[in-house]
Amino acid sequence: MRDKKLSIQMNKLAERDINAILGMIENPKNFDDSVFGFHAQQAVEKLLKAILVFNEIEYKRTHDLQILFKQVFDLSIAIPSDLKALDELTGFAVEFRYDLFVEDEPLDRKDIYNKVISLKEIALNIISSK
Repeated sequence: MRDKKLSIQMNKLAERDINAILGMIENPKNFDDSVFGFHAQQAVEKLLKAILVFNEIEYKRTHDLQILFKQVFDLSIAIPSDLKALDELTGFAVEFRYDLFVEDEPLDRKDIYNKVISLKEIALNIISSK
C-alpha cells in the first residue's frame, strides 16, 4: 500500500528547507553558500525520498542525491534532465558542513531554487495523482 501520508509529511519537511533557501536568496549577504547549499540539498533529498516512499521503494539511509535520483529514474518517472544537476548538491549534506566551502563561482541561488521548486511540483503531482 502506498504511504501517501508519509510522502506528504516529507514534502512538508522539504517545504521548510525551500522556505529557508528562499530567504537566503532575499538576504544573500546574511548566508554563506554552504548554508544555502545544505538546505537546498536537504529539500531535494526529502522530495526524492517522498517520491520513493510513495512508490513503495526502500532507499538506503543516504544523503547521496545521485543514488536517490537513480532510484527515481528507475521508476520511469519523467524528470527533466536539467533537474538531475541538483545531484551536485550532495557535497553540501556532509562535507561542506564541516569543511571550508571554497568555490570559484558563487552558487546560482535563483537557478537552484527554481529547479527545487520544479522537483517539488513533480513530487506533489505524483503523490496527488493516485
